[in-house]
Formats: sequence, structure tokens, C-alpha cells
Amino acid sequence: MNLAMYRRLLLSALLCLPVMLQAAPLTKGSTLPSITLEDQHGTPYTLGPDTHLLVFTAEKATSAFVNEAFKGEQARLKAPQVIHVSDISAMPGVITRMFALPRLRDLPFTVALAYKETSVADLPRQEGAATVVRLQNSRVESVAYARNKQELYPLLGPTR
Repeated sequence: MNLAMYRRLLLSALLCLPVMLQAAPLTKGSTLPSITLEDQHGTPYTLGPDTHLLVFTAEKATSAFVNEAFKGEQARLKAPQVIHVSDISAMPGVITRMFALPRLRDLPFTVALAYKETSVADLPRQEGAATVVRLQNSRVESVAYARNKQELYPLLGPTR
């Protein structure tokens, strides 16, 4: 092989690297990596070993019913043990700043915001559903999905 051929081979391998490094969604038994996001007030928020229940949304409708459910349970659903993570990466920045953030700031609980989809790429998701990940020391104990408040309430914990 000549030098030009090695270069082409190396370039091909480098172009495939992002696909090979793409994270697989979390499943039971896998470990949640430490993820640092910002909450609705612009404060850094790290998902870590103190997080026991993570409710993830990537759509406006699912975020709405999760926020409604959390409002009714705010006394027991407190960060860092319980956190709502919302992927807002698809939302245009001007909409985020003018409309979404002011509404989120009025909520009486913490919402961790993912401005880049890559920061939450390994969180499992289903279209039209909120993902509920139960954790123990950053290890995934279960993954479940809720399509409405009625499905979400039983997943939030034993006191419901």
C-alpha cells in the first residue's frame, strides 16, 4: 500500500468514528454517566449518584403533563433525588428565551434543560411519552414510559 491509500483508509475510519461512538440508550443495569445541564434559572445541575428518579421529556406535550404532575407532588419530588430533564434542543433559541424559560422559571421545582441533544443522547425515549428512569447509585434499576399523567403517577413512587 502506498501513502495515499493509507491516508484514504485513515480518513474513512475517522469519518465513521462519530457513528461508532454514538451512545446506546440506557437500559437496566447500565450506569448513568455524570451529566451537567442547566436548570431553568441558568444554574448548573449535575445528574449523579444522588439522583434516584429521572423523568425525561423531549416533546412539548410530554413536558406539559410531567410539569402538571410534578406541581401536584412538589412536596415529595425534590431535586436532587427526583429531577425532570427536558430536551429543548429542537426549540429555536428566540422561542426558548422569550416564552419557554419565563414559564419554566415560574415552576416550583427544578427542571434540568438540555440545550444540546448530544448531552442527553443516551437517555431512552419513545415518541409521545415521558421516560421514567429509576436509579440507585447511578445504576439504572428500571426504565418505563408514561403517555399521560395517569400513567406517570404510579411511576413516581410508592407513596402515590
